[in-house]
Amino acid sequence: MRKWLPYLLAVLAGSGTAIADPAAGVYIGLRGIGSWGMLDDVTASGLQGTLEERNVEDPTAGLGMTLGYRFKDLPLRTDMELAHRFRMDFDLRDVGGAQEVGYENNLATTSALFALAWEIRNSSNWTPYIGGTAGWVRNHSSVDRNVIGAGSTTHDNDTDDLGLGIMFGTTWDFSENWGMDFAYRYINLGEVDTGVMANNDQITADYESHEALITVNYRF
Repeated sequence: MRKWLPYLLAVLAGSGTAIADPAAGVYIGLRGIGSWGMLDDVTASGLQGTLEERNVEDPTAGLGMTLGYRFKDLPLRTDMELAHRFRMDFDLRDVGGAQEVGYENNLATTSALFALAWEIRNSSNWTPYIGGTAGWVRNHSSVDRNVIGAGSTTHDNDTDDLGLGIMFGTTWDFSENWGMDFAYRYINLGEVDTGVMANNDQITADYESHEALITVNYRF
């Protein structure tokens, strides 16, 4: 196996360089994000009764900008993404206690992510790839805490965490300087935390997202 390893690595490293790559170099992009967000491991403290999950999944959308580099001699690309996901709504309720309390949470997420992808280069204008992404995530929780029959208050809290994801997709180079990316990404967007609210109640959860990414790229 040892004597074959250098040849195997050479084949992999050269998989994208046998074909001339005029698209190598620096690029910028505008990205649209459509996602299906889900909460997992929802936990609560300070409740009067039992936490009931009314809705913990919701579609959302976002916009992002990318700055990247496509290597010429290796079938690799890397980019930085700055993005904002506008709103994910989820509803929880504290039931069975002296007062019933509803929690309507509007969640917005800002992220700065680094991605590294392995490209399968070929003689066509379509380049499939697979990669991973990691970086900083800030989840902004804005909760309408509604004591049924007694009014409501709003509570805001930010949580910074690490986002980790995997992705695969394809790039369509439709002109000398322009291209489009179509990709799927699964990403864990870290912890969501309401902070301590009016009655010392607090809710935390893990935020996951399945995302469809469409990016228009310009290469310099």
